[in-house]
Amino acid sequence: MTTYKARPDDDAYIRKVARSKDLAEGRRNIFLWRLWVLERTAVLTFRLLKRLQLLDPAVDAFMINTISRRSVKPKRRRFWRR
Repeated sequence: MTTYKARPDDDAYIRKVARSKDLAEGRRNIFLWRLWVLERTAVLTFRLLKRLQLLDPAVDAFMINTISRRSVKPKRRRFWRR
């Protein structure tokens, strides 16, 4: 699920955070939140993905794409301005 890999030339703090167990736990919590939202808002899709054992890979792919592109935030900003 990680989208950033620490490099040797990164600041020491960035390298430390990238290895952090707290960061890993936070990412896992985000993953679980995405699952919960999908289960509540797209029941049939959730059940189908789960039955086909594609649920975890689908949510992983969604998170990697949205986090790396930062494509979720602008949509949320537009939504909250309405």
